[in-house]
Order: sequence, then structure tokens, then C-alpha cells
Amino acid sequence: MPKAWPCQLVDASSNATLPLYTRSASLTIPATGNIDLPFRVRYIQTESTIVAGKADGTANFTISYN
Repeated sequence: MPKAWPCQLVDASSNATLPLYTRSASLTIPATGNIDLPFRVRYIQTESTIVAGKADGTANFTISYN
């Protein structure tokens, strides 16, 4: 089992870290109704020793629209 591989959510356009439980920038949905959400996830090292293995992650988020 891998160790020391937490996930970090980032804004794909600026590469800025997105703090958890905070709103991201608003986006305008075009008339087609299709939109890409510019998020990325990256693994970050938090310990000096890394153990190899499978590293899967899950991100849950809420989309609010009017």
C-alpha cells in the first residue's frame, strides 16, 4: 500500500491550489449547455520516505447553478 501520497486539488488554468470547502470562481455556461470544469488533481509528498504501490483518489464536489 502506498504511503505519503495525499491529493491536492488545483485550478487547471492557474495551477493554484484550491482550498477544501471553499467556493471556486464562477463560470458562465455557454448556450450549448456544455462546459469544462478546469480542475486538476496532483499527488504531493508529505513524508521523506515513499512506498510504491497503487495510488487512487476520489474528489467529491457540489455544483450549484441558477
